[in-house]
Amino acid sequence: MEDETPSIKDSIPDVETIKESVLSVLSSGRQRSVESLEQEVARHLSLSSKQKRYCVAGSKTTLFANRFEKARTELHKNKLIEYPHHGKVKLCPSEMDRADSSAKSVRDALPDAIRSKEPNSVSIDPDAKDPRDVPENPSTKESERASGTAPAGKGSAAAFKTADRDSGEKNAKRSTVPSSARKTSTAGNPSKLPILLAVAGLVLCFTFVLAAPGMLCGIAALALRWRDSKGTAKPVAPKATAILGGCAIALGAIIAIGGMSAGGGHSAGQNPPDAKSGQAIEQAAEKAEGVLSFKVEGDAEATLPSSVKIVVTGKQGDGTPVNETREAALGKTYALACPSGSYTFTVASSSLVVGDTFFKASNPSYSFDGKRDHTVSVTLKLDDEAMRAAQMAKEAAVQKKAAEEAAAAKAAEDEAAAAAAAEANAAAAASADDDSGYTVYVTNTGGKYHANGCQYLKKSKIPISISDAIAQGYEPCSRCNP
Repeated sequence: MEDETPSIKDSIPDVETIKESVLSVLSSGRQRSVESLEQEVARHLSLSSKQKRYCVAGSKTTLFANRFEKARTELHKNKLIEYPHHGKVKLCPSEMDRADSSAKSVRDALPDAIRSKEPNSVSIDPDAKDPRDVPENPSTKESERASGTAPAGKGSAAAFKTADRDSGEKNAKRSTVPSSARKTSTAGNPSKLPILLAVAGLVLCFTFVLAAPGMLCGIAALALRWRDSKGTAKPVAPKATAILGGCAIALGAIIAIGGMSAGGGHSAGQNPPDAKSGQAIEQAAEKAEGVLSFKVEGDAEATLPSSVKIVVTGKQGDGTPVNETREAALGKTYALACPSGSYTFTVASSSLVVGDTFFKASNPSYSFDGKRDHTVSVTLKLDDEAMRAAQMAKEAAVQKKAAEEAAAAKAAEDEAAAAAAAEANAAAAASADDDSGYTVYVTNTGGKYHANGCQYLKKSKIPISISDAIAQGYEPCSRCNP
């Protein structure tokens, strides 16, 4: 396998060889699709399937396809080919004139014996196979090479001269073919009808009612795919067409067989209902359980919360306790998976206060029998009393805060007044010292004046100048002798 890859890569023609082959294939003057042109060029160069599928390591596109695209781009850049329609390729008019003159010169150079055998008006079978499509016999090919009659190798000048001569002769012959045969040979566009029929058949089968037409569409899709695969035009997505068409046929057949079996069983076993079956139906209806649900409603004039928490508590019929919390939006009904029992629906306290707004709920209770559906209504509205109490509490808090602030202000004022009095007494004492030059102290009850630090000044101590003390009748203390 390691020796085979380089040999395959080297055997693929280069861009120049592919360009010459493209011009040779398009020399007939008929426009072709890009896909069919690539196939014709590969067949013209006698490429094997391995050569056409060969990819360079790391590339998803084949090497031949890459070189074909490059050759086609260079030919269009050099104005040798043109694109008359989207996806269509043909030779430019100037190149067509050159090809015609080349073919004419080739015919003129042929011997008279050969030219006399050329048919001037031939009827060509449109279903005839191209001789190039016939696989070559290896032994014949080797004998031709040994005898020297085999054509030149790929890419050689002799090979493309021979191809040009053959294309010129085919061009001369094709000019004499009737228009009906040329139309048949050019009908090579890919057909989308098979894939569309396959898809339509599968869709119809999924409707069950139209399974038979869907099966017919699948059969038609496979038939058209087979027909197109035998002709020159290849159908669009042949593998997908085969898969979808086969699925449509199989599904349609299964549905048809199943419908026939179900119809026969139903007709054979269909009997009028008797009394026992009627009683069974009634008992089943009686045993059917109802659904308990709840809904939160509110006063439309008030601004209510968008959702509240509902706490469902109670006991089931067998004594099992129930405690479930649900988030409920106003006006929406919520079903509970609760059997028969007694239940209470309470709105959570956290949902009753929104900012400065208070609400109250009805908090209903209900005994559910489990037989009939029932919806419990939880009513939500504004709580005026709670809002007034909250307002009064708010005002009391404001008043208390104002009283505290007033008391603090009064205490500050008293402290400031005491400080001012102390400063005044100090100022008076200072002034007394200035007037007499000496300060003594008297008490509230005694009649003597004392010096600072006397033991009789423990209870009271009033500063006064000695001159004022004498003037007021105070006598000096015998202990401190001021």
